[in-house]
Amino acid sequence: MVFRVTAQNVEPTMSATNAAFAESHVTIESLQVLRTAQEYVMEFEANVSLHQQKKLAAKITPLGTKFELLFTLAGRSVGEAG
Repeated sequence: MVFRVTAQNVEPTMSATNAAFAESHVTIESLQVLRTAQEYVMEFEANVSLHQQKKLAAKITPLGTKFELLFTLAGRSVGEAG
């Protein structure tokens, strides 16, 4: 599962998202940060249960201007929800 957060300020959003994963005892398997004209897109990939997904989504959603969940299959995005 990829958790994608779009925000204007990368550092506080990154710190808060990392803290949310740590509190949930979930290891981030992959991290990618992309910069657009005025925003940063941060993608955190982790294997999570449905319960962990909901818990993390509740913590991460307020952090960015946009939040998405991307379901992956063998490391490739197959759809979006959120």
